[in-house]
Amino acid sequence: STVAPKHIQFYNTKFPELASQNLGKKERLQWWSFARTGLLIVIDYIKNIINSGDPLALGEKSYSRVRGIRLQRLSRHLKSLVQTPDLDCDFIFVALQTEPERATSPLGRVPGAQLLMIDMLVRSLPEGWQLFVKEHPSQYTFHRAWDASKSPDWYDYVNRSRKVKMVDPDADPALFINSARATATICGTSGWEALFLGTPCLIFGYTWYRDCEGVFVVDSTESLLSAISLIQNGYKINHRKVKLFLAAFDRVKVKAYIHQALSDTINLDEASTNLALSCNQAIHEKNFGDVDLQRHPV
Repeated sequence: STVAPKHIQFYNTKFPELASQNLGKKERLQWWSFARTGLLIVIDYIKNIINSGDPLALGEKSYSRVRGIRLQRLSRHLKSLVQTPDLDCDFIFVALQTEPERATSPLGRVPGAQLLMIDMLVRSLPEGWQLFVKEHPSQYTFHRAWDASKSPDWYDYVNRSRKVKMVDPDADPALFINSARATATICGTSGWEALFLGTPCLIFGYTWYRDCEGVFVVDSTESLLSAISLIQNGYKINHRKVKLFLAAFDRVKVKAYIHQALSDTINLDEASTNLALSCNQAIHEKNFGDVDLQRHPV
C-alpha cells in the first residue's frame, strides 16, 4: 500500500465490491482473447500442414489469416454496441487510447488503467449524466498487434452500465468535445484538444500537459468527485492561463525526439546531445554536481 498510487487505494476503499475483481478483469479478458486467437491459429495451421506438407511456409500466412478474421469479428461486435448519442445531455467524453502502448502503460500507472478509469467515472457521475466512450480508430490497424489486447468481452464489460454509450470509433471527436461537460483520458491527445475548445479535462495518468489550466489530475476517488463537482457548478477555463502555460513550456522545452518518425526535424546526434545537456543541468540544479559526459557518454 505504500507504493500503490493513491487513486487505487481510495478506489478499493470506495468501491469494495469491485476492488477484488477490477484489476484482474482485464487480464482475464486478455488471456482469454490470446488463447482463443491462438487456438484458431493452431487449427488453421494444422489444416495447412495436412494439405501442403510444408509447415514452415504457412506459419505467417496462417497467423495473418486468423488475425484478419478476428479483426473483422471485433469490429462487427464493437459496431453492434454503437448507439446514437444525444449531444444535448450532460456527458463526459472518453476517447480511448490504443493499447498496449507507452501512453497507457506505464504512463497510466496501473494495469488495466482505461477500465479502471471508466469504472471510476461511471460510479462518480452526477444523476442524469452519461459517459460517451469512443474507441481509437487505430486499435484495429492490421499491421499493429494492438487488437490482441482486447476481445468482445472487453467492450461488453465497458458497455454494461446504462450510463455508458459506445459511439462510432470513426466519428470526429471534436463533435463530442464541443458538447461535453468534460473529457477524460489517461494521457491522450483528446485532453489537449479539449483545452483549446474550452472543455475541462480529467487526466488519470502522466502527460506533459497535466499542469495546464483546465486539467484536473485524478489520483483518487475524492479528487475525481471534487473535479466533477466544480465542473457541474460551471467551471470555465481561463484561456489566458492556457497561453501562459504554453509560453512557459516553450521556455523549458528540450529539442529532441523519442520516436524515429520525428527524426526528420532533428538528427540523432543533436537530439542525444540536447537530452544529455538537459539531464546534466537538472542534476546540477539538484546539487548532485556536474556529470562528466566524456567519462559517462550517453
